[in-house]
Amino acid sequence: GERTLGSISPANMLAELDFEMSLAELSKGVMASDIGTVLLQMLPENDPLRPYATMLTHHSFNIPLAGLLNGSIDAVLRLGTAEAPLLFITDYKSNRLDEEDDAQLIDAYHPSRLVHAMEHHHYPLQAILYGVAVHRFLRWKSPATNSDDAIGGVAYFFLRGMVNDPAFVDDQGCPYGVFQWKAPAALWARLSDVLAGVSRA
Repeated sequence: GERTLGSISPANMLAELDFEMSLAELSKGVMASDIGTVLLQMLPENDPLRPYATMLTHHSFNIPLAGLLNGSIDAVLRLGTAEAPLLFITDYKSNRLDEEDDAQLIDAYHPSRLVHAMEHHHYPLQAILYGVAVHRFLRWKSPATNSDDAIGGVAYFFLRGMVNDPAFVDDQGCPYGVFQWKAPAALWARLSDVLAGVSRA
């Protein structure tokens, strides 16, 4: 919306949120490609991450996932209201994305072009694992909370393309340099189960 990062108080931000997340035992046969299978089953046809989901189902991603995964989320932001808070999983990137034929550097950070940058660096996979970690965090700390309601989305901030200028906003109101995505209902819970070996992709 109209909120800026600078307007979010420290009380509404968990910076550098470290996590450890258990995965299935190796004998369960969970593969990285299973994530792609689940995404293709659940993402709508017009979702910007469907091409990446298709890529993940390739046999080259039949890589076993097991044991313990740890990581650190740059920031989880709390917006919304006190009665209905919305959590946004965010990450900051300093990549230079411009190409030789760009008339101006800022063109490379148009939201429509950020999808390719996300795919190229496998940031969607990172974001999905972060989302599952936050889903499990909520399940542990606030069992009555529905992740579909509480997780407002994912935002990746490509800092070189973020300018405070209303001219650099796409026709959907998204500013340049910002990739935004919201998971469809039940995705976080389904992925959590698959990664735990509870259900098959």
